[in-house]
Amino acid sequence: MGSPPEPPCELLPWDSQFFGVRIARVVPSAVDDATLQEAVAWCRDQPVACAYLLVRADDEQSVRAAEHARFQLVDIRVTLQTVVGSDSSAALSGAMSGVRLARAADRDALAALARISHRNTRFYVDGRFDTARCDELYATWILKSVDGELADIVLVSGDHGTVDGYVSARVTADGTGSIGLIAVAAHAQGHGRGQALMHAALEWFRSREVTQVTVVTQGRSAPALRFYEQCAFRTVSVQLWYHVWLAAE
Repeated sequence: MGSPPEPPCELLPWDSQFFGVRIARVVPSAVDDATLQEAVAWCRDQPVACAYLLVRADDEQSVRAAEHARFQLVDIRVTLQTVVGSDSSAALSGAMSGVRLARAADRDALAALARISHRNTRFYVDGRFDTARCDELYATWILKSVDGELADIVLVSGDHGTVDGYVSARVTADGTGSIGLIAVAAHAQGHGRGQALMHAALEWFRSREVTQVTVVTQGRSAPALRFYEQCAFRTVSVQLWYHVWLAAE
């Protein structure tokens, strides 16, 4: 006898525990009506409250299938990439000015800034996740980054030991670089803080001989896209995040 077929979804234990409902993700990145019917049936059997689906924006069949299955579009996921050259240190000279490594004493300030800095992401747009829990998601993310669980380094900006911005970064298993979270407090925006943080992160990658760096942002945010383009990032893929709530059907 052959092996049993792989389930169409996978449970997400961390998301489920954090939000207090059973959450799963549809496994295939390309779907049709039959695939999503199977996925929804699997979720009902588990039972799962919410399922995520990520497909390419140019995959018309998957987009139509998601709409037919009444999945809700909650995010446009744009992945951008830049190349860090070996001669970038000259261009980045002075980038570390006002930027330093995060310290244990920064944890409260980092968490407070994270709670108010990422409210255009899919969890908020969904409308069914508790807003306070969404805020806490990003506070948890930045603290786990400081602790080395989700990032190799967290850089902060600010005068006289204060924190008015941060960026997290890590080297992935394939040797490329990844920017995680980046934020600048409202009162510090417009003064080059974001660019200083990004340039410092890219210099950190360069010092580790990492030449390709990616970052993910929301396609609905023109300011974010403009910022990354100003930092020499270029779009390499566009995907769509969908959610479906089974209890809401």
